[in-house]
Amino acid sequence: MTTEFSHHVAQSMITSVHAHFYSCGLVMSMQRKTITDQMESWVKSQVDSGKYENDSEYFQDLLRQDQEKREAETQLRFILDEAESSGVSDRTPQEIWKEAEAR
Repeated sequence: MTTEFSHHVAQSMITSVHAHFYSCGLVMSMQRKTITDQMESWVKSQVDSGKYENDSEYFQDLLRQDQEKREAETQLRFILDEAESSGVSDRTPQEIWKEAEAR
């Protein structure tokens, strides 16, 4: 499958394919998204590099990366909130470090 890019003056349309899993199987939906010419050139360069088969695959990878990043941020916020709510320790930094190394 080849990816064709049209060059519009202001903006261009890219069709993205999003896969949704349901109990009955894989269902694909087509969605049109507007991106700038500069963004379109970037997407094309990523596809041309060979890392992606087409623009849809590139956008799907971006979505997966965004989901992973947001999940990691949520987990980090939870850990930091737990640490903050635990209060100030009466141990020295060296004692804390030794305990961490012993684990």
